[in-house]
Amino acid sequence: MSPDEVGALVFDIGSFSVRAGYAGEDCPKADFPTTVGVLSPEDVALEPDGDKDRKGRVYHIDSSALHVARENMEVLSPLKNGMVEDWDCFQAILDHTYSKHVK
Repeated sequence: MSPDEVGALVFDIGSFSVRAGYAGEDCPKADFPTTVGVLSPEDVALEPDGDKDRKGRVYHIDSSALHVARENMEVLSPLKNGMVEDWDCFQAILDHTYSKHVK
């Protein structure tokens, strides 16, 4: 890596979309909606392929996961008035961004 290159990660979590990538690149590695589908543990247990022993809410993040209809799924944003309101949902977005897009 030359002195001009920076290995810094840049996250832009806005009210409409999440964009993330490396500083200095032309375009972000990730660009997906900030809205998240949320299922409670009780609702996950009712799904045919649901995990009966799962504890906590289950988050469905990214466009492909949100386009699948799920009974009792609530669609929400972790932000309210530009500030993080739901920290668990925000953490799920960061985990998804690291594991699926930035790696």
